[in-house]
Amino acid sequence: MKIFSISIMLSLMSILGNAQNTNEVMLLGVYHFDNPGQDNFNLDVEDYFSERRQQEIEEVVSKLENFKPTKIFIEANPNLQKRYDSLFQLYKSHQLELKDLASGRNEIYQLGFKLARQLGHDGVYAVDAEGYWLMDELQKSLSEEQMPQFQKKLTETGAYMEEVNKELSKQTVLQNLIDFNSEKALKRNQDMYNPFLVQLNKKMRKMTNDYKLDTINGQEEVFLKINTDQLGAELVGEWYKRNIKIYANILNYTEENERLLVIFGQGHIPILKDLFEDHQDFRMVPPLKVLN
Repeated sequence: MKIFSISIMLSLMSILGNAQNTNEVMLLGVYHFDNPGQDNFNLDVEDYFSERRQQEIEEVVSKLENFKPTKIFIEANPNLQKRYDSLFQLYKSHQLELKDLASGRNEIYQLGFKLARQLGHDGVYAVDAEGYWLMDELQKSLSEEQMPQFQKKLTETGAYMEEVNKELSKQTVLQNLIDFNSEKALKRNQDMYNPFLVQLNKKMRKMTNDYKLDTINGQEEVFLKINTDQLGAELVGEWYKRNIKIYANILNYTEENERLLVIFGQGHIPILKDLFEDHQDFRMVPPLKVLN
């Protein structure tokens, strides 16, 4: 009986020990406050330096502050980390105004920088990753039978984005972010990749080709080995690969017992969510729990 009791006690201690070492992560899906126009479908965002929008952003930052993140991760290339470190130190010491930056409207600054300064952090963490986007190659490979289906999906998505644009202009920033992080909105975004794009392939043949592509920065060329008969699956695979690299970058910065806030475009969130849910040392904190 004593042995059984000790066994139970040791098991409970192990469980409690694991619980104490659990990191919390909140994935905040955003739209781009200063849209660079690099997506297939882009939102029309007004001037977020207006007095109204600045007040709304402060409301969001105040909500996020309640989560008390120990680290804040942003959608920026790690190669730019020194630049963000330098800018943040100037901003933290009130030597820099965000409106003086050409891209100061971006959520990196409006949410990431503002929250990090309020929490007394030393900076934010750039954890984006490069990836190949094969949409142009996919479109060129579509058969006559596939093209109407593809065009229909583009038309539907364009109409949906028009509706989103209307809501963005009418609602507050907080309301917009609540909508963007709803299960319905996340599922709607992911539907483009799975099942739609992943199915746009030719009939299966045992053939793998080399396809020449430029890297993201356009300064060097690489050969990416892909199956040109399965470009839909290849496109979705590259999108997943990019997000897995982002996830790996976040893990590399993470220590024990941390609360992580990840501020990324909404399209990244479903995949990142799956990855973190599969990690036994992380507990997900739904953003709606904090925003609401």
